[in-house]
Amino acid sequence: MRVIQTVTLLSLLTVSIQGTAIAEKKEQAPPPQPTVVSVEVTTPTIALTPESKSDVTKGGIKISVDTDLFTSNAELVPVETPFQPGFKEMFHIPCVGERGNNGMTFYIHSFTPQIVVKPKRLVLHLHITNQLPRVFRGAGAVVQMNIAGKSIHLNPEGYGDFINAIIPPRSSQDFDIVGPPLSDLPPRATIGVFLYDVVTKMDEAGNIKEKQDFEWYYSWATQTTTQDVTVPAPTKVCRYN
Repeated sequence: MRVIQTVTLLSLLTVSIQGTAIAEKKEQAPPPQPTVVSVEVTTPTIALTPESKSDVTKGGIKISVDTDLFTSNAELVPVETPFQPGFKEMFHIPCVGERGNNGMTFYIHSFTPQIVVKPKRLVLHLHITNQLPRVFRGAGAVVQMNIAGKSIHLNPEGYGDFINAIIPPRSSQDFDIVGPPLSDLPPRATIGVFLYDVVTKMDEAGNIKEKQDFEWYYSWATQTTTQDVTVPAPTKVCRYN
């Protein structure tokens, strides 16, 4: 009689465990899925105005100017938000790091899309060819840039290589003029770039006999479009303190 009762109890216990496992399986929610969000993407463009030429030659000095091609892309930036799970939930969140005596910290790890424009500054690339019979020096030249008719301050470090240029006859060198960050520019504007008092002629004694001014005008504009970004679902993480 006791054997029959024991078998019956074991059978009931097995059925109970199986039922609990099935119930827990049914209660488990499906894993969170990524979402697709639309974000606004602003892409800058810059081009020479019709009256400007990229190559300008004056007094035996040829200067070619080029600009960067701007790109805009949505990148996912990780975000961690502290939260406190329930007593049962905390046992199901995997922890990382080395276990210590200072407890654990729980976070919700998620992502937010962020628009990244590259490069982040306006930069003009100069290619200078010295066609003079003497060494060309950039010393004494003045670099200026204006935006929408207003002169802006340029950091001298952004064009120092040009001012310190020493180019032998029949040689060429490349230099950069670093302008303002894109965040300082308006949505649309005409940008002027000027090189004043560029020495193009000297006598045998080294006295300056001729200076020339170089200038270029650009049309600056920004275009806004939408881009779909797949954002991973948030996850819960734990770290040992």
